[in-house]
Amino acid sequence: MADDASTDWPSPERSVSGNVLTSATDPAIRVVVPDDAEYIGSVRWPLYNVTDAEMHVFVEADDYGLVERFYWIQFESYLDDNHHTFDYPQSNPQTMELDGRTVHVLPGMTMANPPEIREGSDGSMFRQLVAEAGYRLPTYMANVRFVELFEPSHRKELMIIYGENLDAVITQLGAAQARGRESFAFAEMYPPLIERAASNLDLITSD
Repeated sequence: MADDASTDWPSPERSVSGNVLTSATDPAIRVVVPDDAEYIGSVRWPLYNVTDAEMHVFVEADDYGLVERFYWIQFESYLDDNHHTFDYPQSNPQTMELDGRTVHVLPGMTMANPPEIREGSDGSMFRQLVAEAGYRLPTYMANVRFVELFEPSHRKELMIIYGENLDAVITQLGAAQARGRESFAFAEMYPPLIERAASNLDLITSD
């Protein structure tokens, strides 16, 4: 089980009730996803022995177990034995306001199951949770990563990744090219993708 990724590591601290994840600290927040999203579990582990990572995942799937949308919520803090910081201001400088919080935003398109996934990575943990819950990822997915560095040292982050099935879009693009359209830039899809991601999330600061 993904929850047993490190038997000597602490259990997840955050709690989930229905479609609401509650974090009491780092940061104190409630993350609300759509009512149709099913919570499939959590895992906490020492990511690359560099950070304390805690992941929670919700999915929306069709009647055959194919994931149509997912909500991957992750809390990370660098361990005390290092001096690393998150470099999003340099590596991902684009920001936006999400429910009054400044987040770094990065949209993209990817294979849901790439040929090589590093063991122990957060990507491998996410896919393990999905598989253990009995669901399948589509061939291609669009996703948006939101990251908040919520304290001055930049050693802690809240990361939320929203993903959706891209298979239908890929089919449509192939049909459009067959009709004579010579090119299509995935970047054309990014603004509405970000808007959909933001509209499916509510971030509520806890008292």
